[in-house]
Amino acid sequence: MSVLPAKIAQVNKIVLVSPPDSNGNINPHILVVADLLKVDEIYRVGGAQGIASLAFGTKTIPKVDKIVGPGNIYVSEAKRQVFGYCDIDMIAGPTELVIIANRFSDPKYILADLKAQAEHSHGLAILITNSRELAKNVKAAIPDIEGYIILTKNLEEAAEISNKIAPEHLEILVQNPQRIVKLIRNAGAIFLGPYSPTAVGDYVAGPSHVLRQTALRGSFRACQFRIS
Repeated sequence: MSVLPAKIAQVNKIVLVSPPDSNGNINPHILVVADLLKVDEIYRVGGAQGIASLAFGTKTIPKVDKIVGPGNIYVSEAKRQVFGYCDIDMIAGPTELVIIANRFSDPKYILADLKAQAEHSHGLAILITNSRELAKNVKAAIPDIEGYIILTKNLEEAAEISNKIAPEHLEILVQNPQRIVKLIRNAGAIFLGPYSPTAVGDYVAGPSHVLRQTALRGSFRACQFRIS
């Protein structure tokens, strides 16, 4: 997700670090993509130690001018601490997902997407619905999830609340999502309909996840992304 923007920016040398598995090997899919993108150097290291290696250099890993790319809380903290010794793209904050749904929405899809979001460390999952029955069923199915269920009078109010939250990811899982999306002003990526999960937009289709996060954190008015 970071190599293509670097290529477009005409970066002279691109170095990739990736954590190895228990056998000391990097995932072969990552290696194939790195080869297709003509990455200059690849090193088997990850986490905070990978960030430190890039920032200060070692006997085998060169010091770089800028570190980009997402990571867990340890990677984010490492990037914060090395900023100044080298440049970084940003410190990505906790991710969030808002789902707007009503009584016609399929609860199986809602539960799956809320659970997927809750897997992120400090990730926040929010369901906004005008259906009391749906809210009750979702709460009973995932009582320990880190997030909120907001009950509204109607879908227009749901859109208004979502605009105030300005989520990184917004799923509109109602029968006519086109009507609701016209009311949305603030969101990073918008997914319309039951067959447009957030994970597809982050890793399979649409704009780069890294680029979208950067745009979102700067203005809360990034691109609208839709999968039909």
